Amino acid sequence: YKDYLLWLNKAFPDVENLLVCGSKTATTQGTYEQILEAFEESKEENLHYNIQLIEISDYYKQVEMIGEYDPKTTAVYVAGSFGVLNHDQYTDMLSSNSGMPTFCGVSTSIKNEVLGGFVVSPYEHGKLIGTDILSLSAGTNIQSIPIVEEPLQQIVFNYKGMEKFGLKESMLPAGSIIVNKPENRIILTTN
Repeated sequence: YKDYLLWLNKAFPDVENLLVCGSKTATTQGTYEQILEAFEESKEENLHYNIQLIEISDYYKQVEMIGEYDPKTTAVYVAGSFGVLNHDQYTDMLSSNSGMPTFCGVSTSIKNEVLGGFVVSPYEHGKLIGTDILSLSAGTNIQSIPIVEEPLQQIVFNYKGMEKFGLKESMLPAGSIIVNKPENRIILTTN
């Protein structure tokens, strides 16, 4: 998360609070702890914002708590799912209801005005697994297939969110993918 936090510091100089949101689960808590660890590692960089955990089991109370923050100086990072809502639905609802720049950790959650960010791609993981299965089917010894210990990450941003929050392409990290941009053909859809 360190690269993300440093990028956020540079790209959103008005942000004073980064709210890490999710339900009371091990996933939310683990993500929050990893973000805090990265935040501590980045202290020398003089980050201009604080990190707050908004973890509560009532969605409406959570939105109410988020609403107490100034949307001009606050960003949201969605750290997990929420009850019956999957990660994609929860991320979209927080983005829509908060009016704040909303970032996520899973590429499938990037829709409507969710900005995206440094994400894990289930599609890339699927391609890797598919390649391994084909290799095993062709007789490759399972011992020769390397274990993937780090998630396959991409840096993906949503053009619609970029427009809404004034994020210029020049502020994106090198190698970023922009989805839902009218003149390109990378359109992220969900069923």
